[in-house]
Amino acid sequence: MAKARSPERDKVRRAWLESGGTMTAKQLAEEFSVRAEQVRKWKSLDNWQADLDAQKPKRKRGGQPGNKNAVGAGAPVGNKNAETHGAYSTVRLCDLPQEQREYIEGITLDTETNMLAELQTLIAKEADLQNKIAALEHGDPAALYIDRVVEMRAPKGTKRLEQQREKLEALQREEDSLIWDMDGSDGKKPTRQQEKKLETLQREIAALQDTTGDKERALEREGYTVTMQTVIKASAFDRAMKLEAELNRIHGRIIKLLDSIKGYEMESRRLRLEERKYNLAKQKLPGPGKFFKGVCQKKRGRGGKTVKLYDAKAVARFLDVSERRVRQLRDEKVIAEVRPGLYDLIDTNHRYINYLRKRNPESEETIDYNTERAKLVRAKRKNEEYELQLKENTLHAAADIEAVMTDMLVNFKSRLMAIPSKLAPVLCKKTDKAEIFALLKDHIDEALMELSDFKTTFGERGNSNEKSDG
Repeated sequence: MAKARSPERDKVRRAWLESGGTMTAKQLAEEFSVRAEQVRKWKSLDNWQADLDAQKPKRKRGGQPGNKNAVGAGAPVGNKNAETHGAYSTVRLCDLPQEQREYIEGITLDTETNMLAELQTLIAKEADLQNKIAALEHGDPAALYIDRVVEMRAPKGTKRLEQQREKLEALQREEDSLIWDMDGSDGKKPTRQQEKKLETLQREIAALQDTTGDKERALEREGYTVTMQTVIKASAFDRAMKLEAELNRIHGRIIKLLDSIKGYEMESRRLRLEERKYNLAKQKLPGPGKFFKGVCQKKRGRGGKTVKLYDAKAVARFLDVSERRVRQLRDEKVIAEVRPGLYDLIDTNHRYINYLRKRNPESEETIDYNTERAKLVRAKRKNEEYELQLKENTLHAAADIEAVMTDMLVNFKSRLMAIPSKLAPVLCKKTDKAEIFALLKDHIDEALMELSDFKTTFGERGNSNEKSDG
């Protein structure tokens, strides 16, 4: 019959695992009243080390959390060692040139000024793209331009370094196992052979650590080596198409920005109008010295005479206008207040009559009949000249012009609509982009030339020696 499992076996294992593998066999034996040899046997049979390794977090390559191996080392703050294209790099104001810093620091919260600066920048970009497209069109159509260069790089000497790292890890595991066997918990002293083997392992570990560290630092200095390089070139047509796409995008941004500027102006006008409405409503509020229903206030004038002052409501009834119109006349300096909100009725009446006379100088009192008859004669003469030009076909009615323009545009549209069906059989056999571009351009230029040579019906009835400029 098999021997029963000792109840202390699991307790000892649990205590060793809770200590993180730091308790020796001798300490466990004293605590649980068992022999140290029995503890070592249980440890080997139950594979306590595997259970302990399973509890620990998986060790990653490189420095572990909390280590200070790299304290004081590494690249300084703000370095660009890991930068590739730079699209996501952190940019500080102090890193920029002096001119750019001054420009950024001069930015204000004035919306109109910022919009104008943005519009100027976009227009400058538009002009630059147009110049580049023009240079490509006037250059050699068969020329090739470097679009981008692709390089494949690999670190120098990494294979040998990986082998040394694996050897170092194996030696460290062997050292840990040897130290466990030499702990002396069973009362036995380490043998001379074990001590010599431990010294040898420690010397090898130290040598490998120095070697791997030196190689890592050398790799940092040497960097990478180029294993393969690929140069990608583009034709003038491809480059021009990319520039055209960017130009169209810039045009869209300009149009959007102009809409924003227009919206900002409309909003500003609306705010000014609302402010004016507020001020007008504020003036309607009763205040000191204001009276309603035409009640007047007396004021001592020159010579001891009493002058009656009336409010805006009484003046509006007298002039047969609204109170709002009275305030507009006051703001336009047509009439004047004697006191805030009060007017001299006689002076106001005279000022208003003079204002109406200036606005309508051709009233019945100022009409000159000789002048009017001369105007009538000139109008009749102009009418007869227009009729003569119509008969001579030097002047045309708006309906005739509209009919001719419609005919011209319909013909031009038909010409453009015929280009795809005409060129499709030819273009499907072409592979050269420059040749395809040239064919399309020739047919479009031909359609435009036909538009410029278009003859109108009434144009042919006119002077046959004169050429129409389309």
